[in-house]
Amino acid sequence: MANGIDSTAPGQLSVRGRDKAFDRVSIYQRGKKWQVIYSFEGKQIRKSLGTKNKKVAERKARIIDAQLIEGIHQPKKQAPLITEAIGLYAALLTAKGARPATLKRYKPELQRILEFAATQHIFRVSGLNRSFFDAFRVWRSSQVKSSTLYHELVLLKQFVNFLASRELIQGNPLKNEKLKKPKYGGQACYSRKQVEDLIRAAKPPFSHLFAVLAYSGMRINEALHLTWKDINFETGFIYIRAKPDWVPKTGEERKVPIFDEIRPLLESLRKPDGLVFVGGATKKYPQGGRPIVDRGALSALKRALKRIGLAAGTVHSFRHAFVSMCANDGIPPLVAARWTGHTTISMHQSYYNLSDEESLKQMRKLRPSPADDGKPKGADKPKDEGQSS
Repeated sequence: MANGIDSTAPGQLSVRGRDKAFDRVSIYQRGKKWQVIYSFEGKQIRKSLGTKNKKVAERKARIIDAQLIEGIHQPKKQAPLITEAIGLYAALLTAKGARPATLKRYKPELQRILEFAATQHIFRVSGLNRSFFDAFRVWRSSQVKSSTLYHELVLLKQFVNFLASRELIQGNPLKNEKLKKPKYGGQACYSRKQVEDLIRAAKPPFSHLFAVLAYSGMRINEALHLTWKDINFETGFIYIRAKPDWVPKTGEERKVPIFDEIRPLLESLRKPDGLVFVGGATKKYPQGGRPIVDRGALSALKRALKRIGLAAGTVHSFRHAFVSMCANDGIPPLVAARWTGHTTISMHQSYYNLSDEESLKQMRKLRPSPADDGKPKGADKPKDEGQSS
């Protein structure tokens, strides 16, 4: 006998102090709190009634007893573990065709939610409520910039929405939680001269890579997956399209005209097939052909930035430079957005950067009206009547 329960024959229970008023349930004390025990769909169920008061326990037990007799009792299911739910969510994203890069980014972010929940002694998804959301927000706000925090909070909301839609939790506690998207803080953008200086300062194959990035608007991963079969010198286009192990960011293929300044470079490097941008000879690749990774491109760019004395800049800044050059040279935004693969004009325009050099250049195009004859405004303004000379 333990906890007031005597085991008799299999499937039968004898509970000390059983209340004869009950037909299907029994109650007993475990410590100071009252418990209920009954059989449902062939399974033995025991649970706390959450009270130390016997009369309250009897009242709750009678409700369960009546529900069992009427056949309407549905015991509350235990919410799944957060780690199990994350596995289900990741499987769903994969089945829906989420990009590998998206899954790669989500994995550590979901793991961070799991780890923070553990510090709050929350292990089941039922604990992912507004209080948890607020605590997570406060914790991360002191560690990351606003754009990263916004992304992680959006992911947490999406995860909780998934739980609610699959009835793994009761309702959606974050349904009315509004998030304000932070203003875009801007990205370093190279001027046309800086682009040329960086190309000269870098060494092949990175100088070739930087030239193509700057004059095509491609993303770094698009350029690193570019093959010679994607470049058609006859039609004059570079085709950005999916590979067996990679797809473009938006999932859509596009083409960009070959800019005159990089055509001679591409023709000089032209090969029948293979990746366009590869490394030189190494022990592992004695004949060359080593694939370039984005981290290697960033390291090469940092060396080039140092050589020309430029403090800020990333590989992605070449894409910003391309958008800015297109705008300054009068390329319609709709056309340039097709080249860059931006899905909205607003996103495309957020890449534009007005340099001081370009600002002064455009101001010089502003011509004075013929009546001014180039004189400063107000130079010939007549004096007021009665004003002494």
